[in-house]
Amino acid sequence: MDTFTVFLNNAALMLILCVVYDTFSIHKISNKQLREGLIGALVGFICIAVMLNPWSLEKGLYFDTRWVLLSLCGLFFGTIPTAIAVAISGAFRLYQGGAGGIVGTVVILVTALVGLGGRRFKGKFTKVPNWIQLYLFGIVVQLAMLSCMFLFPAPMRNAILAKIALPILLIYPVLTTIIGLILKKQEDRREADLKLLYSTALATAALESTPDGILIVNRQGMVTRWNQRFVELWRVPQHLLEMPDNKLLLAHAASQMANPDEFTAHVAELYKHPDASCTETLYLADGRIFERYTQPQKVGNEIVGRFWSFHDITEQRTAAESLQMMRFCVDHAGDSMFWINSAGRILYVNDATCEGLGFSREELLRMSIFDLDPEYQLGVWSLHFEELRTRGNIILETRHRTKDGRIFPVEVNANYVHFGNHEFNFAYTRDISERKRAMEERLKLEQQLLHAQKLESLGVLAGGIAHDFNNILTSIIGNADLALMRINPESPAIDNLHSIEKASARAADLAKQMLAYSGKGKFVISNHDINDLLEEMLHILQVSISKKAVLHLNLNRPLPPVEADATQTRQVIMNLVINASEAIGEDNGVIAVTTGCLDCDSGYLKDALLDEQVKEGQYVFIEIADTGCGMSKDTLAKLFDPFFTTKFTGRGLGMAAVLGIIRGHKGAVKVYSELGKGSTFKILLPASDKAVELVKHVAKSDHGSFKGTVLLVDDEETVRDIGTKMLQEMGFNVLTANDGREAIEAYRSRHDISFVILDLTMPFMDGEQCFRELRALNPNVKVIMSSGFGELEVTQKFIGKGLAGFIQKPYKLTALRESIHGLNIDAKEA
Repeated sequence: MDTFTVFLNNAALMLILCVVYDTFSIHKISNKQLREGLIGALVGFICIAVMLNPWSLEKGLYFDTRWVLLSLCGLFFGTIPTAIAVAISGAFRLYQGGAGGIVGTVVILVTALVGLGGRRFKGKFTKVPNWIQLYLFGIVVQLAMLSCMFLFPAPMRNAILAKIALPILLIYPVLTTIIGLILKKQEDRREADLKLLYSTALATAALESTPDGILIVNRQGMVTRWNQRFVELWRVPQHLLEMPDNKLLLAHAASQMANPDEFTAHVAELYKHPDASCTETLYLADGRIFERYTQPQKVGNEIVGRFWSFHDITEQRTAAESLQMMRFCVDHAGDSMFWINSAGRILYVNDATCEGLGFSREELLRMSIFDLDPEYQLGVWSLHFEELRTRGNIILETRHRTKDGRIFPVEVNANYVHFGNHEFNFAYTRDISERKRAMEERLKLEQQLLHAQKLESLGVLAGGIAHDFNNILTSIIGNADLALMRINPESPAIDNLHSIEKASARAADLAKQMLAYSGKGKFVISNHDINDLLEEMLHILQVSISKKAVLHLNLNRPLPPVEADATQTRQVIMNLVINASEAIGEDNGVIAVTTGCLDCDSGYLKDALLDEQVKEGQYVFIEIADTGCGMSKDTLAKLFDPFFTTKFTGRGLGMAAVLGIIRGHKGAVKVYSELGKGSTFKILLPASDKAVELVKHVAKSDHGSFKGTVLLVDDEETVRDIGTKMLQEMGFNVLTANDGREAIEAYRSRHDISFVILDLTMPFMDGEQCFRELRALNPNVKVIMSSGFGELEVTQKFIGKGLAGFIQKPYKLTALRESIHGLNIDAKEA
């Protein structure tokens, strides 16, 4: 069999396989990835089929029609199917092996790329190639295949080309054209199917997308088409639409009408006049209202049926009623309402707007928003409306101006509304004057609370520092006191010891001020008449202030007494009067000190600096007013902060101590100040119903020596050390313990302990718990409590519990001796 015959047989096999391929319905698969994968696989297996029946030049050197099919696959099917087909056929050709295995695989790849290049060319210039273009494409493919033969050695290449070039160039371009035309036919059929499907889908979509119910019938009244909206409007059962005529469908529709006989008669009249068209309104028994339109359906000039459309206009007919009701609601709403266009012109307002602004509706409709809102100028309004257009709704605060010129704050709820080509702002506005006032009052109360909490926190810190400071000072003052007793009066070191005493006394005074600020200072409470205290202080106050300042006492009598520490109260008055004098400075001025009594309610106390426990009731006040420089808001905000001072040499504890003392007395402070005009401080102290007490001073002896054993308990080693030395100086034997647990063990093991000096604040077991344990061991135990905190705070914890005494740190030998004298301990002469 010669070469031409073999190639013709091979081409025939390819044609048969391509016809078989054409019978498959792969292109109907909707999943694109699956469809392309199946096409590529099918083409690949067809290539394998033709490779199983090749023309063999010699063993391992095969020629078949695979490259024709692969090039057409690239031309018609695209990249993914071609790549799959190339992979399958290439893998099989490599599997076959032989002398042409590699070159055969290259032929597969090159001809597939030629096909993909032709597809790109086709997409740019022509949609579907004709037979001439397909023939030329076939020649190009065969030339590309033959060019791959140059990969063989020259003798083999020449032999191959001499044997196959002419048959291939004559037969395979024709084969390419025939197979291409088969594929072109399939592509044309597929495009026609798609166009028909698209046209049908478009018609169905148009029919279903209309809001009207559509019904189409033929000349005999049989239903031909309808949409779902028609079924919904008339609630039609499916079987009525499949009837050979429209009698039952017409009866179903008539049963829903308010006047069924009239409806049926009118339909019959229309069928008698096939060319008639009309529009009418249908009233249904359930209250719905339809607008019906009908016209003949024509194909050319021939009437083939009738077209009916039904539009539900129930909402349109009731719109006027709804609009009237809505306008009534809007006009009688409590909030003001505005319709405003995009230029800011007022289109409509309700009655509340007119009432709130004082304008008539006619006046407002001649105005714009710029006439009412002093903050909305044209540029601001443009930005506002753009934001409203973007967000749809904005809630903001602004101000409105009434007809009489009053300006008040309003909350605006603005809403973007778009009708046709017009844009509007429908805004609710509410007068928020009362809300703003309430918010300001609440903010003021919150600021006062935060300030009180801050002062309380600083008070706790100051009290803790003063407590630890007093522990240190106890050692310093005690050692200096003992050294002065023991040293030779002629010693040159005695001046140094006195300097230590003075410095320690100043430090102790500073600690007392810190305790006073914390409200934990040493208070000696008794009932006093504030007027008497002021009269006693008059002379010292006059000599303490500037000579340019005049002091006036305005004492109202009688006043109820107050339960207070006289010394601390004098310190408060002195601090405030001296500050008033310094505020007057070198100018002439007046300091007025006024007393009186007030019934204070929560409204009066709400802006006072006070402790949370201050309650409503009767208060005695001391008011100290000056005509000095006054204070700024920043200074007022920090006035009572520890270590804040406006004086070059000040330590910033004077006003802090004042606040602490007042807090400790359960009182309050009110401050009024205006820069350049002066300040007023009003001190409020709770009035007492007890009589004024006369304080008797009893001299206590500090002579004599003691005997017995003392248990000294303190967690500070320096305090235990100096306390031991002081007690030994007075003649006592001293046992020490560094916490409550050691103290209990020591007291349990000894029966000769005369009394206990017990520190209040200790780790593991504090003084309060240790005191309870000691009382459990011996109900008659004598305990002197020692603490860096003030006497009042400590002794209040032990009222009625049998505490024998208290001594505050730092203390000197004389103070310790006086505390021990109060225990009635047996003494012996020194």
